[in-house]
Amino acid sequence: MKIDITSWKDFEVKDIFKIKRPQKRSFSKYDSGTIPFVTSGEFNNGIQGYVTPLKNDKLDLGNCISVSPVEGKALYQPEDFLGRGGGGSSIILLYNDKLNKYNGLFLATVITKKLQKHEYKDMVNGGSIAIEKLTLPCDGEQPDFLYMEDYVKKIQTKVIEKINNLSKII
Repeated sequence: MKIDITSWKDFEVKDIFKIKRPQKRSFSKYDSGTIPFVTSGEFNNGIQGYVTPLKNDKLDLGNCISVSPVEGKALYQPEDFLGRGGGGSSIILLYNDKLNKYNGLFLATVITKKLQKHEYKDMVNGGSIAIEKLTLPCDGEQPDFLYMEDYVKKIQTKVIEKINNLSKII
């Protein structure tokens, strides 16, 4: 689906999101469990495995976008999780009260595309991501979260229709 972006505006990440880092933690210190452990990576939604939280752990809230500082991959995280914190490759978390599954997927795609320019030596950090400019649909002077949500829902509907048509053939 083609998009006309001529009326879109640039927004700095810091003006759209609260930027946070998970507390310092390492996957190797956890026992197997049911809570996702999200790390830098671009596969399996960044989930390295499922763990049992330690006694003093506070879960990172879901409904956010995790960003890998190494390759700049942004992923929508729907549920609460434990994020890899501490060290240079700990993930960056982006929160906005208007975020949901659909506009979260849209924004994660835009962020990933924007951050592809970075190389390993230029790892993304909280300061550098804050000033990245994202070109987004707007509603006045604010990002149009409803437009982003509706766009992803339309794509989802088309994909489901294609899968249903394929299943009729098989």
